[in-house]
Amino acid sequence: STTSSSDLATELSIRAQMAMATPEYLVTPGDIYSIGYLAGNGTVTYSFIVDSTYKIRVANLGIINASGMKLIELKREVENIVNKNYPFSGVQFSLTTPATYNVFIRGEVAVTTTASVWGLSRLSSILTNLTKNASLRNIEIKSQNGKVLTYDFFKAQREGDLANDPYLRPGDMI
Repeated sequence: STTSSSDLATELSIRAQMAMATPEYLVTPGDIYSIGYLAGNGTVTYSFIVDSTYKIRVANLGIINASGMKLIELKREVENIVNKNYPFSGVQFSLTTPATYNVFIRGEVAVTTTASVWGLSRLSSILTNLTKNASLRNIEIKSQNGKVLTYDFFKAQREGDLANDPYLRPGDMI
């Protein structure tokens, strides 16, 4: 089926609202943010995209390393930089479009594949094509930096243990 551009815009808007309302949302390469504030007699507004270096330039006021930062922490940092340079500037900062990225799924699955996810996608959202030999007790996720963590997805399903149903990150291999 095809998705209309208005359906996609609505979905992205809902995702942005969910991310801004979720304290643990991590800044992700591909996220698009907008900022607005008063500077002198004028208004400054612009958007920026987080790239893979996680370095964010806040106008010509400063650079933030957002690696490992939660959205709420980034918001505070941006507001502090702007307010330091323009007191009482009424900073407005928001996530306009959360990033979408692929994670790789292999092992005891019907077909090795990639899945398109975003910053609030959990492991449970992609475990759909497991074989009958798959263990739910030992699901490994290898992160982009090579660190391997093992999750007991059975506990996540049966006991609601969200520590065993982690959020997926760019470059993850399940």
